[in-house]
Amino acid sequence: MATGDFLLKEMMALYLASSPAKDAPIELLYAFLAHVILLETISVEERARDITSVHSGLNEIMLKIFLPTIFLAMENAVSSCGVSCDVDGRVYIALVYFITRNHTKQIHELIGIPVCERVHLLWSSFKLDPVDFSALATRFPPSLSPKNIIVVPKPLRLLPFDNDIFTNELSAIQVAGADEDDEVLDSAQKFDFGQGVLFSDTHHWHNKKAILPRHLGGEDTKPTNESHRRRILKSEQRFMATLQRQAGTLTGALGASLAQIVIPPVSSRVSKPRGKGHSHSDTITRESVCTSNYMLWDVY
Repeated sequence: MATGDFLLKEMMALYLASSPAKDAPIELLYAFLAHVILLETISVEERARDITSVHSGLNEIMLKIFLPTIFLAMENAVSSCGVSCDVDGRVYIALVYFITRNHTKQIHELIGIPVCERVHLLWSSFKLDPVDFSALATRFPPSLSPKNIIVVPKPLRLLPFDNDIFTNELSAIQVAGADEDDEVLDSAQKFDFGQGVLFSDTHHWHNKKAILPRHLGGEDTKPTNESHRRRILKSEQRFMATLQRQAGTLTGALGASLAQIVIPPVSSRVSKPRGKGHSHSDTITRESVCTSNYMLWDVY
């Protein structure tokens, strides 16, 4: 007996010892064992499927009685045995639907001889009665619903591409694209939140401050009072101090001080020297120094 079969055997013992197992058809346990063994040979791509629709009465029994009981039994079995196995609810429901819909055939023809032999070995170890899926199908007749119809997806194709620059360069590559008359379907639903009004992203989401600075087209922050003016001035001074420290790291000065050079705006006027005591720095008006927002740094 395989290692995984010891886990299934322990799970069966715990399930059959529970009281809810008497209210669920025994065929559901047989299909559950078969689906666990089948998962060992099914790839992940083959397990990707929609939920199969079964009889409402059988679906209620599976959700309220069988699955909670079998999952609890499997949890206890995994804890005691120290091994685990895969469980896929969609594959299990699809297998139950497939067996009940083809109940006239032998079970080994539906699930395969190797799987049938392993399940029969587990089944006979508890001396259980043979399963009768015909009775289960009569009690809960399967119906072919739209969810059970297999729809072959339309193959994906590339959209047509034309560009004056790349067309000649890519002319050697011949790939079949979608026809222009084909309707391009978009599964994503569109929502018009703006109601035709263009959104202007000019302010921060958490306050009314402009995102762009004044020299890049942003709004000019005008102080409302003296206290507000001082806060703005303090914020600008902190920014300039931080910018100066960052500039020092880019020059490779290794701690040497940087000289600030004030560049006045173009519209600023330079006053003429009044006497011998005036230096070159006095030629720049006080207004140009105060209004200038541009700085350069140089190493002493």
